[in-house]
Amino acid sequence: MQGDTRVLHKHGYDDDLFKIEKHGTNFTHAQIRDFESHLDDKEEEAYAQGIIRQVEQSAATTTKAKAKTTKKRMATKSVKGKKNGTKEAAAPSPSPPEPKEELAFKDNEVLRILYENWNLPHSTTLPIVSPLASHRTPFEFYTKHNPDVSIIKTPRLSVTKLLVNNWCQMRDYYKVHAGSPRLKSTPAMEQGTAHHARLEEETHPSVDITDMLNFVSEKVATLKKQLKSKGKVPNTTQEVSSHAQDIDQSIQVVDELSTSSEEEVLANAWSHKVITRLFALLTNSQAREIPLHGYIDMNKSQIIEPHHGVEALNNSVLVSSIVDLFKFQNHSNPTDLTFITEMKNMMDFEFDKDKAGTKPMIDLTRFIPEAQKILSEYKESDNGLSLVISDVKTRSENTLPHFQSVIKGAKCQTYLYQKFFKVLTMDAEFTYHGLLENATRKKVDIDKPLSPIMVLQMLRLNPNLFYHDFIKLSRGKPIGFKPYDDEITTNKVNKGIAALGIEGFPRDDKAMAPQQHYDEYRFDLLFQNANEFSFTSPSTQSYLDELEKIESKSSNPFPYKHYMEPLLRTWQTPLTLRYLAARSAQLFNLFNNFVAESTTVEYHNALTQQVFEICQYFIQKQDLQSTIDVACDFWLGRVVPQFADSKSKCKSCEFKLKCIVGRGEAGELMNKRKMVGPKLREFVGQPI
Repeated sequence: MQGDTRVLHKHGYDDDLFKIEKHGTNFTHAQIRDFESHLDDKEEEAYAQGIIRQVEQSAATTTKAKAKTTKKRMATKSVKGKKNGTKEAAAPSPSPPEPKEELAFKDNEVLRILYENWNLPHSTTLPIVSPLASHRTPFEFYTKHNPDVSIIKTPRLSVTKLLVNNWCQMRDYYKVHAGSPRLKSTPAMEQGTAHHARLEEETHPSVDITDMLNFVSEKVATLKKQLKSKGKVPNTTQEVSSHAQDIDQSIQVVDELSTSSEEEVLANAWSHKVITRLFALLTNSQAREIPLHGYIDMNKSQIIEPHHGVEALNNSVLVSSIVDLFKFQNHSNPTDLTFITEMKNMMDFEFDKDKAGTKPMIDLTRFIPEAQKILSEYKESDNGLSLVISDVKTRSENTLPHFQSVIKGAKCQTYLYQKFFKVLTMDAEFTYHGLLENATRKKVDIDKPLSPIMVLQMLRLNPNLFYHDFIKLSRGKPIGFKPYDDEITTNKVNKGIAALGIEGFPRDDKAMAPQQHYDEYRFDLLFQNANEFSFTSPSTQSYLDELEKIESKSSNPFPYKHYMEPLLRTWQTPLTLRYLAARSAQLFNLFNNFVAESTTVEYHNALTQQVFEICQYFIQKQDLQSTIDVACDFWLGRVVPQFADSKSKCKSCEFKLKCIVGRGEAGELMNKRKMVGPKLREFVGQPI
């Protein structure tokens, strides 16, 4: 075998069957198929790799031959010119022209990086597989060489990264090995982003809390400065020394309580984008931009579901996404608002109004079972109530994408969204553990107390959803979700036993790891003016008065005193990511058995802001599984990436000057493809 000194043998078969160049002349298709069907895994891999090497060498030989032919033509032309007496033109300048190979790299950073990463000379045509000996899969390379440091920190994929047939697999493959460069923003992309933001604001109007956050930030800075200046008193007596220790402790606690953390980035997403928007979807029939996640076992090409067990998450890849649009209604009769009316009546009857008398103050511990009762009646009836998931695509004109692969990619994107959401609704406990696994992979502490500033922010933005839960947490009461409540109880028992110092008691070291500088969640400590600060008897009245003055000119001022005073104490159970995972899981579970078996893709004109086309798709399980199979094969490097199905896609490709298809040198590869048997063509990703 050319390029390989090994001679492959298989008992009962001619050794030449391992050589593709012998197939066309020496063997029939039936003989080739029979040979391939009897290969074991190791033989099949060796057979495939040998074919790949031959195809690469064939492409390289074609390139060299073409270069020689061009050179010969030029030489012949020069001789003819001399014979005809044609005078050679003088060189325009003393410096030699830049080699043609270098022109391809001059303004093409992505191509340069790819050649550097693969240690290739610029004169070489791009190979169809990585020439490196490390044998890293595309997924391994993508998660170790990426401008997005969060992907290196938390190896994962997005749903769009699973759509490898959307454009050109080979282009995606080259981009991965070029370090996955960020896309440069274009006017069309900026218009699309602005349109999505506008739709989100219309559905979920934002609340401006800038003044409140600035006020709190300034107060914290002043408090720290004041405490540090007090801590500089000389330690001349035992009493003064004790005072200094109290000040040091206060500084440490205030520092920790006021420092934002990576945990709070995720807390923001789960509280404001998951919990509040799932609640809006349930009570207002529509929601936008909800983050979802799922897990795929790439070796088995399957999405992990509850029946696989929580342990299956250990061998999976995290897939994240943000879904554009959810609609929960009677889709056969959108004017039927019976369900929404029932939900509103239930909330008005069960819960008191807020201080302004406008919104019911929801106690999620009671709301969730009440909502389940109403929903159970709709599961039994045939009224068309269902949840439809949609993706929004923006265009600059009222035309659909030209390429069918792009339209099909959009369809399969919604299939994946639908599947991931459906899995999240199936089992609340499984979803709870999946959310905790998501956080753990992001290297954040699911049990680290979130800062009082984060609590205040959640309270200000959604008092009707979180106030009653905050009261429960502050007093150490259960929230009504058994997996969470049991874990909190176990942690408290373990810490209590640890404090007693019982030698040899088996315990969870992580559960009992002490917080750095404090053992209690002092929610009341931070909201004090510097000149009134007390560690033992906090004084918060003047602070709250000033905080309320900030919104005195607002049309709907927020009553900070009313909501904060009951919470200004040492909390028995701190607010953590674990709590947010629990409530998120419960709300996802409410939609179980309501996820529609159809999806839509909406095409919007970003300039006119009009919807000009809505494509409805009924879930085809074979299309969904095919998308997953192809994605897993690509990211694990199980196949040779396929080229674009149309050369017109090459026009805007960064690699066209060095890719054998872009250069028009793929003919030899196509001929080789015809000689490869069906099993091998399937192995290397070629159509059968």
